[in-house]
Amino acid sequence: MDRLHILLNTLEARYLNHHRARNHSPKTIERYAESFRDLHRFLEATGRPADSSVLTSADLTAFGAWLRTAPKKPWRGSTERSIHTIHARLKDLRAFCRFLVDEEVLPKLPKVALPKLPDELFPILSDDQLRILFSCRHLASPGPQAVRNRALVALLLDTGMRLSEAEGICLVDLDLENQLVKVRGKGSKERIVFFQTGATGYLRAWLTVRGEEAGELFWLKPRGIQMLFTRIRRETGLPIHTHLLRHQAATFLVRANTDLHTVKRILGHQQLVTVEKYLSLSTGDLQSKHAAASPFEAVRHMMDPDSPTPRHKRLGL
Repeated sequence: MDRLHILLNTLEARYLNHHRARNHSPKTIERYAESFRDLHRFLEATGRPADSSVLTSADLTAFGAWLRTAPKKPWRGSTERSIHTIHARLKDLRAFCRFLVDEEVLPKLPKVALPKLPDELFPILSDDQLRILFSCRHLASPGPQAVRNRALVALLLDTGMRLSEAEGICLVDLDLENQLVKVRGKGSKERIVFFQTGATGYLRAWLTVRGEEAGELFWLKPRGIQMLFTRIRRETGLPIHTHLLRHQAATFLVRANTDLHTVKRILGHQQLVTVEKYLSLSTGDLQSKHAAASPFEAVRHMMDPDSPTPRHKRLGL
């Protein structure tokens, strides 16, 4: 068979099986499948063949332009893709082409120009918003569900774990004495995360209600956790979701001068560049950090050891 005219469906199936063999997460595999579905929509709309001959720099550039103009859901006739979605689609196609080069299906790697992403910070909650969160009735009521919800939110905030990781915790994974819990992250990779005294108190209170029955710690599926946060949003008006607490945890850690490599391990990321996307340091944070480690202040004190040390403002939210 001519290696330049192999059906894309065949090559895509081979690529997805490659990811399954490497035990990559189902969400990762589904994301690639979504990128392939958009590619086939583009090929059908533009009359291009659905084979490997379209994996060229020109065709992939045209695909990127199509993603900017074609509606995400054509039956609605609207819903434009975000720049982040377009970036992800093209990045997936570049990885796919790199795999095909390694498999000697493509003679060379086509150029895939990725759009520049805006340099924006993830939003996090202010001090006042955090007070509102923990005083809302879904967390502050005396009933058993609120006891569970307080423990869940405290654990998410203290560890920065993902929704899927929190949902997968079983009672046997929890060690209150040593204040740690075993979670299963992307690709079923296990890691230990730590929590501190405040979260421990909430967890003890929940176990008093829950009992020692084996099984899931919080008795909630992912949809149940999402519904909890939907109810909190409706009650408080806060833009709260589980991943925002992950951003919040990372930002708290950095504000406490935790190095990025430690934050990476706590969050369970493989690459440091991924961790940097979670950081939401404000101008005031950067000013305080610079004041704490000012290069010229170090020189000034070296020249004049008796000069007063400037008072540093405490980092806040």
